[in-house]
Amino acid sequence: MFWILTSLERYVRASSSACTCWSVGFGRFVNIASLNSFVALNEVTEYAASKAGVVSLTRSLAVEWPRKDVKVNAIAPARP
Repeated sequence: MFWILTSLERYVRASSSACTCWSVGFGRFVNIASLNSFVALNEVTEYAASKAGVVSLTRSLAVEWPRKDVKVNAIAPARP
């Protein structure tokens, strides 16, 4: 089972999706972060805060869920 979370989803939604993954026996979550998760830029405070939340959620779930073979990652596209 493969899930793509394109923005900060509620923890409840991620948890309910994870239950499906656990019953199947594996799962993959890929969150979309941003350069703004790591670098402060002008006039994007709300966006940066939400993307930093994506990174924090990803890190927390990656620590909690590997026992059940559910892998959680994030990618952070940046300008070339």
